[in-house]
Amino acid sequence: MAGSMTVSVNSTPPVDLYANDTVHHAELLPASDDDHGGIIVDMKEPMDPDIFHAKLRASLSLWGQQGKKGIWIKLPIALVNLVETAVKKGFQYHHAEPNYLMLVYWIPDTPSTIPANASHRVCVGAIVLNDKREVLVVQEKSGIFQGKGVWKIPTGVVDEGEEIFMAAIREVKEETAIDTEFLEILAFRQWHKSFFEKSDLVFLCMLRPLSFDIQKQDLEIEAAQVIPGSVMWQHLIHDNVLTFDILFSSIIAFLKLVFKVKQGKLMQSICFALSLSQSVIFKTINLEERESSTSCAQYNQYIACFGVKICHLFLIFGV
Repeated sequence: MAGSMTVSVNSTPPVDLYANDTVHHAELLPASDDDHGGIIVDMKEPMDPDIFHAKLRASLSLWGQQGKKGIWIKLPIALVNLVETAVKKGFQYHHAEPNYLMLVYWIPDTPSTIPANASHRVCVGAIVLNDKREVLVVQEKSGIFQGKGVWKIPTGVVDEGEEIFMAAIREVKEETAIDTEFLEILAFRQWHKSFFEKSDLVFLCMLRPLSFDIQKQDLEIEAAQVIPGSVMWQHLIHDNVLTFDILFSSIIAFLKLVFKVKQGKLMQSICFALSLSQSVIFKTINLEERESSTSCAQYNQYIACFGVKICHLFLIFGV
């Protein structure tokens, strides 16, 4: 017999489920419809795992009869005792936040169209350039640059709900106590599997300093200073450490400072040059060699030198 119910799916009182010509009196989980033919279960009240199991089984039966598709269960951290029960019914982890875990289940016998969890982390790098053509740089206390003596531009992760330009201003303020004005986004790039298999999307921003009294953040920053843009390149390579974000931002600053390039021609030149240089150099070093730290640094240095030379030629010939 076709499925039937006596109350709406959004309510929690008992319902009559029909299966094999038999009426089953069952209670459902509190739920609401989503916009894509699915169900959202927002658990808030404590529940015994056995009761949760019975309600979940009855709910899945009803939702299957109704033709529902994706099922989302949001479990606050206080209800972690229900995770095992849901997983044993076929639910999978989707994503987690500090105060809840989201699980998903696809009912139809078809490929799931439930969207994947967020794939990218958004980051910023800040090139702070003063009227003397000096660039603000820092040394970090932790991470891959710890103890390396590497000078780099301030960088960081964009907070939830934060604008990119505000993130750049905030990171500079946090790391150096310098107030800045956002001017423009110079470039952006992405690379994959950089943070727990997630990709990074990095925006390089140009800022103008509004204050000049550098006070480094003691927790994360070892040192902070301004250096002349004309010698910025000398600080990029130290103990075979050179990363692409430093490389990319420094070439941009280098071109702006040394060649005094206008923004339109700068972006045309830098993007084409780096794309070409990376493509050419990438093919000359095999995968096994690139996996070693020395070869990786050498690979990036090749890109840097080749990229700048190509940019220089573009500028000379007016490309």
